[in-house]
Amino acid sequence: MKTYPMTAADAAWFHNDGPANLAIVMGVVLTKKPLNFERVRKIYSERILSFDRFRQRVVETGFPLPTPHWQDMPHFDIDQHLHHIALAAPHDQAALVRLVNDIASMPLDHALPLWQVHVVDDVEGGSALITRCHHCMADGTAMMTVTQRLYDPAPGAKPLPPPRARGASIGKGAGKGWFAPAVDFITCLLYTSPIHKEECSDLWHQAGAKTSALGIKSTSRRPSVGTPRLPARACHPKDCAE
Repeated sequence: MKTYPMTAADAAWFHNDGPANLAIVMGVVLTKKPLNFERVRKIYSERILSFDRFRQRVVETGFPLPTPHWQDMPHFDIDQHLHHIALAAPHDQAALVRLVNDIASMPLDHALPLWQVHVVDDVEGGSALITRCHHCMADGTAMMTVTQRLYDPAPGAKPLPPPRARGASIGKGAGKGWFAPAVDFITCLLYTSPIHKEECSDLWHQAGAKTSALGIKSTSRRPSVGTPRLPARACHPKDCAE
């Protein structure tokens, strides 16, 4: 089954997870009216699964030293990630805090994609939506972007389009023909964070090989470190781990 290497930074977050230090990003949303669980399930199925990482588990593979990789989850089942529960009496904020504390102390199942959602009924007449995601998948900033994908900007409005994945064109041939490496290199500069600049360096080499084949000589010099300088960017959700 195909795997995708995890970056060193995200692998560090993955290995940083342990019984005494769960590397999990967690958010709680309160609603005034009760949530319909089946509608929540439908929205998550349609929107959050547009991010590949939510359908991939982490496996450690490689020789001689196994390292974390993303692997498409065989027979992915969203019902393994969505939980429907009721808040214990007296159904107030204190009871919700106790529930959140209990959920926050539970590790995620590493045999599955590392996220889960709890829809909690009977929360002061409304509901609570508790979302948990491993930090190797996304940080708090990235999860805000995922949240924007889940929520409509206004009642009855069309949902926001899925954001463009950071570095999505890398290895996917977004550009066409002879200019594909150059297009992918520019895309990499625009959408990739500094910790992934080695990916852009590979594309730089590919673009250079194409121009050399065409007899075009570059008059510019590459940075002395061998990789392009990249602007600092917030982690983008789909590859927030890549």
